[in-house]
Amino acid sequence: EKIFSEKTFENSPSERVLQQKTVGTSWESHPLQYNYAFNTTDEVKKYIATFDYTNLTANITLSGHHAVNTLQKNTIIDEDGGQTIEYKNSDDQIILIKKVISSTESADTYYVYNQYGQLAYIIPPLASAATMDDNVLNLLCYQFKYDKKNRVIEKKLPGKGWEFMVYDKSDHVIMTQDSSLR
Repeated sequence: EKIFSEKTFENSPSERVLQQKTVGTSWESHPLQYNYAFNTTDEVKKYIATFDYTNLTANITLSGHHAVNTLQKNTIIDEDGGQTIEYKNSDDQIILIKKVISSTESADTYYVYNQYGQLAYIIPPLASAATMDDNVLNLLCYQFKYDKKNRVIEKKLPGKGWEFMVYDKSDHVIMTQDSSLR
């Protein structure tokens, strides 16, 4: 029985992991495989989120696709051959996690950041396949609003009302209020 794990690294200064084999002889022929690349044309939708601190309003719009070679594309193939593709921007923020179901189908979860670099929306697979409107946004998406100190002051989970948070001077949450309490 193989009692150690094994990693194969890229022959470059970055030394990224290319393959990882876990403990056990049966896993020798089923390694985790990693591939690194950049996005191609029309591969990743580009959502733009804006936030206004004066009236605490947030907006999201679909603005075509990310330009070619602007996102890092990391592909992970698990022991069973399932693929997960992760796209990150230049700020190392996750933009899209794509679970490949078949050669023509995938489940895409988008992460949208506002102009301040704060996570404003999480768009799950069912919502990313639909046309984005207020109904889809409120029923299927995660939404977050922040104060000027980068603290979440409002959040909305899918199918639920808005939840509000109040902080003390030490940035501890001292009160939460959901839509029922409101």
